[in-house]
Amino acid sequence: MQINIGIVGIGNIGSSVINTLERNKLRYKKLYDLEIKILGISGKNKKKKRAFNKANYIWYDNPIDMTTDHKIDLIVELVGGSSGLALD
Repeated sequence: MQINIGIVGIGNIGSSVINTLERNKLRYKKLYDLEIKILGISGKNKKKKRAFNKANYIWYDNPIDMTTDHKIDLIVELVGGSSGLALD
């Protein structure tokens, strides 16, 4: 089974989530027969250096656009707060 995800909020926590998913790809496949594929990412600053290679993913300037991408099954929102972008 494959699940395609988008990640909104790629600060410390979002970057850690991406690194953890990438580092454990084979483990998830072996234990759960699950392939997790990150299709898109979004953050405040596209030019900011991250703890992962941004070029490996599709960048969304507007994270709300992820909701219309029919290839993405799940959006992980790591922006924080209960208003603004997190609420949208």
